[in-house]
Amino acid sequence: MKKNLFLMRSLFLTMSLSSINSYAEETMSPQPESSDVVKSMSVSSVQNVLTSVDNSDSSKSVTDKNHVTPSPANEQSSDSSISSKTSQRAGQNNNTSEKYDFEKKYQEYVNKIDGLQKIADANIELLNKKLESIYIADKKLGGVDGPGYYYRFKNDSKSSVLDKGLYYVYTKKSNSDVNLLKGMLVNFSLSEKRPSGKTISQATNISLAYNDDLPSIAKRIFTVAKPGDSIKVVTLAQYIYPTRELLPSGVDPDDTLIYTFDINRQYEK
Repeated sequence: MKKNLFLMRSLFLTMSLSSINSYAEETMSPQPESSDVVKSMSVSSVQNVLTSVDNSDSSKSVTDKNHVTPSPANEQSSDSSISSKTSQRAGQNNNTSEKYDFEKKYQEYVNKIDGLQKIADANIELLNKKLESIYIADKKLGGVDGPGYYYRFKNDSKSSVLDKGLYYVYTKKSNSDVNLLKGMLVNFSLSEKRPSGKTISQATNISLAYNDDLPSIAKRIFTVAKPGDSIKVVTLAQYIYPTRELLPSGVDPDDTLIYTFDINRQYEK
């Protein structure tokens, strides 16, 4: 805008100068020397003014073009800090989202496995009940030492649950009202037999400390027995021997085993 004003001013001065020159030539022709001096001075003055204006305007234009407002250091630092924080937040959000997705999928997987396990357990339970009813109905099925004896004993109204897969009855009940106490020594006899009467193992007058190191079946018996009691326990071999390699010779996992505990006495160590 200012440059245009300067140009307009220069044009106006030039036009004025032309007018002055014409007027001077017409009115001052008898004095050529004086007129020339005035003309020379006028032209020189106008040219100096125009030159000064052009130089000033050009200088300002160049200065304006070359002048670049530097960005303050603190603004650059602030922008960099904001950008860094934004990137960090974006990264954290991505990590959180990925972690959430992983945990969600993992939980879905666990829930699905649990659901399948429950379905499998329910199906096994139904199958066992069906087999149980078949064995109870046909006493010859599975042979004398098969699971039939176990299922019939389990469903006998006289038997009680000792533990999972373990059922018992008192074959002799003492008059003692003293329970077996932990930390005491218990003397008893034990036999392991098949329903056919075949003895697998037996021991008499065993003395063991009543503590948590006892075999599971013995610990269970000691919770219900008193000195002088005889207890019969009926189970399947798989509940006593967790692997086939541990089974007694000739015994299958679903064969019936009969244990007899004769509790003699208890005493201090």
